[in-house]
Amino acid sequence: THAIALNHIAAKVAEIISDTSAFYSTVSTTTPPLRRLLASLASARAMTTAVWFRKNLRVHDNAALTAACDAESVLPLYCVDPAWATPSIVGPNRCRFLLESLADLDETLKTKYGSRLHVVVGDPSETITKLIKDGTITKVVFEEEIAEPRELELEKRIVEAHPDEA
Repeated sequence: THAIALNHIAAKVAEIISDTSAFYSTVSTTTPPLRRLLASLASARAMTTAVWFRKNLRVHDNAALTAACDAESVLPLYCVDPAWATPSIVGPNRCRFLLESLADLDETLKTKYGSRLHVVVGDPSETITKLIKDGTITKVVFEEEIAEPRELELEKRIVEAHPDEA
């Protein structure tokens, strides 16, 4: 059953990646991944408020998502931080759970709201800064961290770098 579950997760992740890859078809493969994502989001320019999903990957009780619904349009965003989200750091089971949760969130956004989860691998602070500077988003909302020091520091960096957008 574990092999079947892992195959299902791999298929879901491949589906998300193939959907994203279709956007990249006109972008040079030598372009850095974030730059390709930004170039592919030309249609997302109207999506001005990013909902930065962090720990709460649910839709029904997500305060950040609720706050973003007042915006003209929303860009659901998850940043896979390679400094944290690796099997060697958090373990394979937690990584598998994260991938399953991201696939589930993407499916919920797709079926219930006609949207997709945009997953970017990279430092969240740098990713959000690039999206703001590029003009893809004009605001970012997220649920505040209350306990974890690493997350508090990351949140502080983003708010200090973008006091008008966060």
